[in-house]
Parts: sequence; C-alpha cells; structure tokens
Amino acid sequence: MSEALVTVVTDSGQIVARSSESERYVGRILDDRERAQLNRPSGVAVGDDGVERIYATSRVEQTNWVVSAAIPVSVAYGSSDRLGTRLVVISIALLIIAVLAAITLGRRITRPVRALAGRAEGVASGEPYVDLPLEGPRELAVAADWFNEMVAAQTAASEKHRRLWEQLAEARNEAADRRIELLERLAVAEDTERNRIAAVVHDDTIQQLAAATLQVEGLARGFSAHRIGRDEVEDRLTEITASMRSATESIRRVVFDLASADMSAGLVGAVRAAGSRFFADTDTSVVVGGDELDLDPTRMQLVYRVVAEALSNVRRHAQARAVEVMFEQEGTYVTVSVTDDGRGVAPSGTVSRPGHLGVRLMAERAEILGGTCSVARRAEGGTAVTLHFELIASDSARDGLLSPPTT
Repeated sequence: MSEALVTVVTDSGQIVARSSESERYVGRILDDRERAQLNRPSGVAVGDDGVERIYATSRVEQTNWVVSAAIPVSVAYGSSDRLGTRLVVISIALLIIAVLAAITLGRRITRPVRALAGRAEGVASGEPYVDLPLEGPRELAVAADWFNEMVAAQTAASEKHRRLWEQLAEARNEAADRRIELLERLAVAEDTERNRIAAVVHDDTIQQLAAATLQVEGLARGFSAHRIGRDEVEDRLTEITASMRSATESIRRVVFDLASADMSAGLVGAVRAAGSRFFADTDTSVVVGGDELDLDPTRMQLVYRVVAEALSNVRRHAQARAVEVMFEQEGTYVTVSVTDDGRGVAPSGTVSRPGHLGVRLMAERAEILGGTCSVARRAEGGTAVTLHFELIASDSARDGLLSPPTT
C-alpha cells in the first residue's frame, strides 16, 4: 500500500491536494474524462503519467471536495493466480482509504468552522473572547486570523467608546457643577446690582428730590412772608430746576439698567442707540462699528449688558472726550472692545469703588458666555474693556447655563 496515491479535487475539477508531486498537480484542472471518473465510486484508469491504477472515491461531507485513493494495477495484481479475489480485496481497501481520508479531511474542515461559529456566538452574547487557533486548510486559517483581528479591533473600539462615554459623563458632571456655581454667583451679583440701584436711587435721586422739596417749601414760606425778592426767587428756581433735571437723569439711568434692550435693529444698532442715550447731554463722541453678530436673544442681551456697563462707567468716571465700541469676528471667535481717552483705571487694573461692582458683573456675564472680560489702562491714555468669547459656545454655556435646569 506504499504505492497508494490520494488526491483531493473540488466539484469544479481543481486539484487542491495530492499525496505526491503536489507542487506539480495542485491547482491543475481535470479534463472531462478525469471528471467523469470522479463520479464513479471505483474503477481502473490510466493517469497522465501513463500508470494504470485501481481507484476508489468518496465525497467529504459539508464541502464540495471529493477524495480519490488509487494504487497501480501492477502492485494490486502482482503474480497472484487468484486475480478476482485480490481485485475485490484491493477495491475494498481503496474504498476504505478514500472514506477514512474523507472523514479525516471533513473533521479537519468542520472543526475550525465550528470553532469559528462558536466564537462568533460568544462575541454576540458578550462573552470574553479567546483567539481562534489558526488550524485547518489555509483558507480557514486565513479566515480565523481575519476574525481574530476583527474582534480585536472591535474590542479596542468598544474600549475607546467606553472611555469616551466616561469622559463625556465626567465633563457633563463638571459642567453641571460649574453651571450651579455660576448661577449662584450670578444670583449674588444680581442681588448686589439691585442693592446698588437702590443705593443710587436713595443716595442720589431721593436726596436730590428731597433737597428740591425743601428748597420749594423754603421758597414758598419766604415768598409769602415777603422775605425773598423776585430776583432771589428766580435764582432758587434755577437751582431747583437743575436738581430736578439731575434726579430725572438718575431715574432714566436706573430704568435703562432695568429694562431689556430693543434688539430689533441688531446688537450693533442697540449699542449705538445706548451710546447716544448715555452721552446725549455731553460733548463726548461715541463711535460704534464692526460686524453684526448672529447670536440667540439671551446671549445677545448678555453681550449688550457688558457693553452697556462699560459705557456707563465711562460716563460716570472717565471724563472722556471720545468712546469707541468695536465688534470683530474672526472665525468662530468674537472680540468686543470699548475704549475711551479718559482718566483710565488704576495701574493695577482695578477701578474706583463705584465702578468695581460693574466690572465684576461684566466678568460674570462674560463667563456665562464662555469667555472672558478684561479691563486695562491704555498706553496712550484711557481705558480698554475687552470681551472675548466663542461664537459657537460649548453645550454647558449655551444649552445648560442659559436654560432652566430640568428635573
């Protein structure tokens, strides 16, 4: 049986394995005569090497492969006189060889296929993955290697996805904490602002009105008693009129601080109108220019309040001759600057007490916008207030800080 020859052929007639001279035969396509022989379970045939052989065939289950086992006729017959008996025995032996080869080859194929299917089911159910052994025919080994690489890549991607979700959750928690902190600070700042407005009304407007009331009462008593002449009455009425105008201006500023700005003409237009109102009765020139910004109404009001506070500080403290407000956008970043040629802030960057609260409010509003607000002395004299923020703000600034919390 050492002369036996085993060949594995596909249904299409291509040789995929051969027990001898495999380099020469593997990949070769059988001709029609040779294919016809594969359809018979046994027989005698002459190979392309001129050797006459007795062969038997068997199909490998779950594949398109056929195994053929053959031995030369000369070896099978030998010098025996009982040729018929020997032929039957050899045919049976060849058939057994073909069947055993088919079974062995089938197991060699089905084992890695079943292992691949089992690993796939395990991956689908979330079980820990163990690499497939790279065994079986070359095609199955390549498939197993590819499957191992695919699962490894999927595992790495899942781990990266998990880490990203953890980072996102952490960022959301930090944003929520930051939101609460900023809202608390804003609430404190608003309370302080209300106290400031109350102090302005009490110390400025109410005092002026009280003084004017006393002046009118004194003027009436003096005039009725003929202690005050006509000329003195006119002088005192002029003083009272000035006090009333000053009180009216104070009330106008308070109302302006409390009311929401009209944004129908855009942010630049609203600031231009505010500048005209702030400096209507002064010799200070106000120039407003730059790009109109595409912001949602809430963020637009925040920017407006920062600029309005800066203009108010200029009016009350700077004694400036000129003020310039510029809106500049570069990409998604926005810079709003308010500059004047007045006295300027102290070298340390702080401001006098009346303006200190206003600067803090500007910083709070800038932080809600997701940006910064700085106040600095200009080298050429005066003060520069600069608001810097991103046009497309983060979710924590846009969707979280500017919206009421949900429960």
